[in-house]
Amino acid sequence: MNSSIIALAVLASAAAAHAQTGRYYVTDESGFNQVWQFQGGALVGTFPTNPAGGADGPIIVDGNTNTVRSVKGGFIGGAAPSFGTEYNFAGVPVGAPGSLSLNPAAQVGYGRVIDAAFDGTNTYIVHGFSGTAGVFQYGANFSGAGTLMFNITGPNASTAQASPTTP
Repeated sequence: MNSSIIALAVLASAAAAHAQTGRYYVTDESGFNQVWQFQGGALVGTFPTNPAGGADGPIIVDGNTNTVRSVKGGFIGGAAPSFGTEYNFAGVPVGAPGSLSLNPAAQVGYGRVIDAAFDGTNTYIVHGFSGTAGVFQYGANFSGAGTLMFNITGPNASTAQASPTTP
């Protein structure tokens, strides 16, 4: 009996050592107009997105400036610009609401934005879901026309999502 309790305690502490330690910022395109903050596997806060209306999709976290940037999602390649805002980690807008813009006008024929990544300098957007899928490079604030880095091919190209382990 005592060995079982010790084994459970060791397993519990090993699991805690591998638990999420950083804070994750999450948006969704369902129209909630919220950014959710998770840490240690638990919801630790939320803040509203600006401008109102629509739903934020692409989001990047910049550890250099301690900010979170998001723009309205659901748009497709060839669409008009989508606006968003930069926030500090507490959710307070930095600059004017709606001051960020992602312009997918040059990506005619590519599907909607389904994922984003940030390397500290550039934003990478996956345009996919319908039609041709590809990864495009934009500026740090979702700026610029976007440069095609590569197309995504294969049976799941229309639903591809970027992954930190993808070369």
